[in-house]
Parts: sequence; structure tokens; C-alpha cells
Amino acid sequence: GGGGGGNGSGQGGGSAAQGGIIPPSIVTQPKPVYPAAAKQAGREGRVTLKVQILTSGLPGDVILVTSSGYSDLDEAAMAAVRKWVFTPARERDSGKAVVRYIRRDVVFDLHD
Repeated sequence: GGGGGGNGSGQGGGSAAQGGIIPPSIVTQPKPVYPAAAKQAGREGRVTLKVQILTSGLPGDVILVTSSGYSDLDEAAMAAVRKWVFTPARERDSGKAVVRYIRRDVVFDLHD
């Protein structure tokens, strides 16, 4: 993960692809608990999740997009993401927090 910020000004045209929305960012991201049975069996995988970030900065819906192929890893990834804390997305003009969805990969790697 990572984050950053900055200020600047300038002139020019461009598209408002974000619609004037400052995207959410991750504040705390506890690592998932590697299920003991999966570790012993040597199971690894990548889980892709779609995460709803509420205006409170807490996760709402956590939706499995791509399974690792192992339900225990998928469930551990979803449980971890439900504990993450975000800075909510905001309207650039008003600063009002808005609900947004992001995609995140959670990787289970025995050598990590």
C-alpha cells in the first residue's frame, strides 16, 4: 500500500473522469490471518474483492470478485478487509464524503 498528497494549481482542459471526486485511501490495513490448515497444505492464492467504502470510512459490502480457489483463503481475505479503515471519497468542491467502491487484491503467499 501507500499514499500521498499534494497541492498545486494550473491551467488547461481535461476530462472530469473522477467527476470531481477525491478517491478513498486506506488508513489502516491489517494483514489477513493465514488459515492454519491452508498454510499446512501449502495453499497460496490471490483474492480480488470489491469493497464498498461508506462515508464513515468503514467498509460496507465486501464482494468476492475473483476467488483464490480456496474458500478458507477467500473468507480470511474478506474478514481482514472488513477490519480495514479508509479515508472516505469526497466531492472535490464541497468536501462532502460520498460512498464509493474500490477493488483490492489480497495475496496469500507462504514466502511473504
